[in-house]
Formats: sequence, C-alpha cells, structure tokens
Amino acid sequence: MNRSLPNILLLISVSSCGASEGQRASLAYDVNGRRTLHAYDLKPAKSLGQAEIIAQRLYGTRNLQRPDEAYFCTSRDTGPDQYINRRNQSGRPSKIFLACRFGTSRWSPPANLVEAATEHAKRESAVIRIEWDRLPDRYALKRFEIELDHRPALDFRSQNLTEQELSALDIRVHEMTIPSSPQEDFIFHLTARVPSRQNSGIKAVGPIIPVEIEGSAMPMPEWLLY
Repeated sequence: MNRSLPNILLLISVSSCGASEGQRASLAYDVNGRRTLHAYDLKPAKSLGQAEIIAQRLYGTRNLQRPDEAYFCTSRDTGPDQYINRRNQSGRPSKIFLACRFGTSRWSPPANLVEAATEHAKRESAVIRIEWDRLPDRYALKRFEIELDHRPALDFRSQNLTEQELSALDIRVHEMTIPSSPQEDFIFHLTARVPSRQNSGIKAVGPIIPVEIEGSAMPMPEWLLY
C-alpha cells in the first residue's frame, strides 16, 4: 500500500511480521545512518518496583505491576465501546491506541526509581503513541507521537502533531491487521518522515527523520503500570 494521506488508511491482513523469538516490534530511523531499536514480549516482573509501591500507597491499587522488560509494544481499544467488547470478548475496536517503547537491547530496569532513571538516561530509546478512529469503512489516523533519544548525537521529540501536520508526514501504511477481539494482537507496518524538535508545540529546527515501525502489539494487560 502506498498512501500519503492518513485519512484513507485501508485494512490489509498479514500473517506474520517476521520478528525473532521474544521480539515484538522494531523501530528503525535514519540519522547519519540507519539505526534499529526493538520491543520485546511483555510479562510482569517477579517483584514490585518503587513506582508500584507508591501507586499502591497513594491510590490503594493492588493489581498494578511493572513489566520485566523496559521495551515492549501494546495496543488497546480506548473508544466508548471498549467495555462492551471486553465483556463480550469480541468486536472491532472503535479506537486503536498503539503504545510502544523501544531500545537497543533487552533491559530490566532496577526497582529503585533513581537508579532506573539514571540508567535510562544513558540508553538510546524511543517511544511511540499512535491512535486510529474507526470509521464505517476504514480506520483513520488521528494521533502520531514519537519521542526519540539518540545518544549522543540527538535529543529529539515530535509530539502532539496536529491533523494538518499529519498530512505532511508522508505516513504510509504497508501492513495492518485490526484485532477482531480484545485478545488478539494488532499487527502493523508503517513509515513516516517526522520533523525534529526539542519539545511539543515548538517550531521544528532539526532534520526530517525517516522512521519505519513494524511488528505486533499484544493487548495491554490490566496489570501494566504504563
């Protein structure tokens, strides 16, 4: 599929994204040479971290858990019929929210928040948040956010892009499988050319960065503190 406008996305079924064992998805970008980051299977860690302990004390939650891997890929239905779909165990999502964290290699962050933040600051990583709305005949792209920490050459964020900006990103959906139930993976493959800026809402001052994102996102579990 070769489309530049996000409001004409079509559905294309695929059987596999070719990820290696334990690897869920990848994000490749080009800044003075192509770099590839990875996301892995999502499983709960065997012990609580400081963030979960704080959440329990503040809000009384008992089912939150940190993931065993810092880099993972998930999706969920954030639309008004999400609870109906979950109860009936079926139904096309009215919205698809794709949230992934990518890194150069597997990493299990320490439980201590300061130690985890210090280690994270040394790592090359990326975060994406993408959302589609269901229309009668297709899913339309409504949100595209990417944060890319390229060490040491680039600190880049391009967030909260408007619909006017979306049309200029040359977003192309090559593969896309919409889950037919809350238990199914969301499979995707898309490319874009995103402007670099230091924070959301400010003028882009850096290079235009080609990115390619592909893989499968498992349903976001209830226990995940994201």
